[in-house]
Amino acid sequence: MKRISVVFVVFFLSYVSVNGQWIQTTGPERGFVSCIVTTGNDVYAGTHYAGVFRLNDFRKNWFQVNTGLTSSYINALIVVNSFLFAGTFEGGIFRSSDNGGNWTAVNNGLTNLDIFTLYKKNDFIYAGTSSGLFLSTDLGTNWSALGLEYKSVMSLLIQNDTIYAGTNSNGLYRSANNGQNWVAVNNGIVSTTIATLAAINNYLFAGTRTGVYRSSNAGTNWSYIGLSSQNYNIITAKGSNLFASNGYGSAYKSTDFGLNWIQVYNSLPHHLINTIYTNGTDLLIGSEFGVYISTNDGENWSALNNRFTNEVVISFSSCGPYIFAGTESNGIFKSSNEGMQWVPCGLEEKSVFCIATSGTTIIAGTVLSGGIYFSTDYGANWTAKNNGLTNMVVLALLVKGSSIFAGTEVGVFRSTNNGDNWTLVNSGMTNNYIFALGANSNFVYAGSDNMQGDMFRTSDDGLTWTTINNGLTYKITRSILTVGSNIYAGTQGGVFFSTNNGDNWETIGLSNAKVYSLHRIGSRLYAGTNKGVYLYDAESKTWLNRNQGFNFVPLVFCLMNSQNYILAGTNYQSVWRRSLEDNVGINPNTGLIPISASLFQNYPNPFNPETRIRYSLPRTSFVNLVVYDALGREVQTLVSNENQAAGTYEAAFNASDIPSGVYYYRLTAEGYSETRKMVLLK
Repeated sequence: MKRISVVFVVFFLSYVSVNGQWIQTTGPERGFVSCIVTTGNDVYAGTHYAGVFRLNDFRKNWFQVNTGLTSSYINALIVVNSFLFAGTFEGGIFRSSDNGGNWTAVNNGLTNLDIFTLYKKNDFIYAGTSSGLFLSTDLGTNWSALGLEYKSVMSLLIQNDTIYAGTNSNGLYRSANNGQNWVAVNNGIVSTTIATLAAINNYLFAGTRTGVYRSSNAGTNWSYIGLSSQNYNIITAKGSNLFASNGYGSAYKSTDFGLNWIQVYNSLPHHLINTIYTNGTDLLIGSEFGVYISTNDGENWSALNNRFTNEVVISFSSCGPYIFAGTESNGIFKSSNEGMQWVPCGLEEKSVFCIATSGTTIIAGTVLSGGIYFSTDYGANWTAKNNGLTNMVVLALLVKGSSIFAGTEVGVFRSTNNGDNWTLVNSGMTNNYIFALGANSNFVYAGSDNMQGDMFRTSDDGLTWTTINNGLTYKITRSILTVGSNIYAGTQGGVFFSTNNGDNWETIGLSNAKVYSLHRIGSRLYAGTNKGVYLYDAESKTWLNRNQGFNFVPLVFCLMNSQNYILAGTNYQSVWRRSLEDNVGINPNTGLIPISASLFQNYPNPFNPETRIRYSLPRTSFVNLVVYDALGREVQTLVSNENQAAGTYEAAFNASDIPSGVYYYRLTAEGYSETRKMVLLK
């Protein structure tokens, strides 16, 4: 049997190294782009929460280039000589010499690491921060302050050796001596927030919250030239043409220095535009819907979003051969291959907060996007059904028997005729902002997300509700999971558990996390949180970090499983998946450092044919984990004299080829040995 056991060990270890981590899928595509820069035939897009993406040759696929970045929140990108620079929120400035393949922090001399804008003049680099302006004359190696302390510098422009700095809430400043002295130059500008600056010939242009302004005398006086908006006005100059956007899906062009404007928005989505960039030939727009390019000065636009995986995924469900994912502003996507590839399937530009299924019918709840939609053909067509639904902020959906429940910001609605009519069923509710719904055979549960929150229960399909908060010290609830009479609640202060239908609650951990999703696969309980994904170990009553593989640990809004994978819907990182089999074999260190060595009882026990064995090491040790039969004969070696770092590990024992009976497993490590019993029952 020893020869067989060696084969098993080699297989398990090599398998885990490939599958024991999260892998980003190829969608849903599109997402929030904050800044763009090009060099050669490559495009780089900075995002909020997903770092930097690179697109080769304007036509292929995006891929993330984040190695070395410690902040995923990118506000600015520039290229100086052969170096690429990224300005981030809270992480300062990073530099790459290999097209984004690797990044190094270059913050020496920076006293503020919140970077709003980067600007270059020859080989000099200027950085606008949330507390002043800085200059580097050696490609970012060192930085020196240029004044404007305690002011948030959002935009920069250098014209005729004069520096112009636009700030947030403090207006526009000018320096004629490289930052030694600054003078406010706001005469004629109503807004105190200067988001962007541009120049054509002798004209200066300022994009603000109240419109676009122009100066013909080096900023001494300004005049309003249009595009009033409550949003920041984004402007850029391309040759003698000026391009601008005042926010949602509208781009404008002026050929006469801002005196007249024409709209150039054909094929642009009606969503927030964050940046307009030109490389001198093309125009590129970064928006909530990703990147768009125009090769004819804005007359037409086309998307550059192939595999641009920067979407906010809020909800999951499955129906027939498909998995469905609801997004924050781009509708619903579906996958037919366990979440690896995604295609849009309707409700474009709608915020889909929740999805439920009833037989072959898919039900989508949206937020301020038309209420509740139904599809009977896997998302090819959708029909709104809102008769009686007096609130269009649909935050949760639940199907129980012939009833459909919808949680909204005014309470719970119920339909008993497949959505044709809705009735408000709130009697007994003291908090009507319902964000989570769950049910077992006897009750429907509703969790609220307003003020202090409350948990409610009904036994009569919503006619009357009872408050069930006993022991629930954090009551703002985002997720409810039921397993018979056992109820789990994901709250803004961890996970709570009830064994009696919610009469009493106790905390089971993650008290420092905001729990948005709970999902159970067999005996395994997963939590999606603002700190990534965790797996609950019932034996040791601890939560194990399951974030291996993420570029940046994301906020996880939703979890579900396909046949072979667990899927995570994230905040601005689209969908990731991880093999369910990565719990087979030896799992890597969980990142938790135990106080002492421990060998836990296998789970499940009795078992057939597979069980899991968990153990903890307080320090690096050579480890052996061996299974024996009742006569003391070695059956299988799970870990063979392996040098393992401190942490918690898990091994799997597969007994498909041995008979029922009592077996023993022994862990030996430095200064520690323990044996436990397990029962194989076939």
